[in-house]
Amino acid sequence: MEQTISCKKCGKSHMGIIRSKKITEYRVLQDKLSLGTMSFKGNWKTEQTSSKSKTQLKCLACETIIKDGDDLNGCGGFKFDKKDEVLFYTDFWENLNS
Repeated sequence: MEQTISCKKCGKSHMGIIRSKKITEYRVLQDKLSLGTMSFKGNWKTEQTSSKSKTQLKCLACETIIKDGDDLNGCGGFKFDKKDEVLFYTDFWENLNS
């Protein structure tokens, strides 16, 4: 028997995985700076990109970041696998004791 998992906030099961990286970019100002308005030159250039990315589960229906199993109906929790998979585990034992 397959159990449906849904977001507690909106009740929908339209989920996605998001990742965020930090990117630092710059643009060059005029060569001689003075008081007043200064214009930018050229396009944005990438200075640094962080190699660490944070992967999170997100409800795409209501834009809620799912932090743990308490934010989901029918699920005790989840974890990200190294094989680009998400493992959702049951809340059976939690429901049995309550």
